[in-house]
Amino acid sequence: MKDQFYWESLLDVVNCSRSMNRVSKGIYACPDTGGAYTHRRAKYFGAYEDKAVSWLFEIKAVLFVRQDMSDSGVKWKNVDLGDEVLKEEVADKIRRDSHLSAEIKIQDLQVFLLDKPARTNFYKSTKGGMLGSKQYFPGIAEGCRSSSELAERLRNKRWSDFS
Repeated sequence: MKDQFYWESLLDVVNCSRSMNRVSKGIYACPDTGGAYTHRRAKYFGAYEDKAVSWLFEIKAVLFVRQDMSDSGVKWKNVDLGDEVLKEEVADKIRRDSHLSAEIKIQDLQVFLLDKPARTNFYKSTKGGMLGSKQYFPGIAEGCRSSSELAERLRNKRWSDFS
């Protein structure tokens, strides 16, 4: 299944308990240090909080932004927009978010541009919270054409239904 279209059916669920306000505005950011913060290319982003994914998004692009906005670039994109357009969108979102503006002064960031929010209730039924900062669900979006379709498929489903 790891062919060129694998990313199109991949859901990247990320622990957003500290950043739901930012995510609701179409942006997610994490350190650009590699390791645990490395993300595979995926079409869909699931915002996890309180043992459930209540919001799904389509990922427009993921960009790196160097400390103090000294440089930025596209890591990968899922939309047919120019790199300069995406870079300007990220810069604008960072300028509008005081916490993100402060964070970029301290470290390099990896920034997800999120689009087409859709409500769902895709929940973790096992004990404890999410292990690690992210979890992938490969193939879960097979046949879905939008975040709305995927949200409908996952509504009131358990993670274990797709593991």
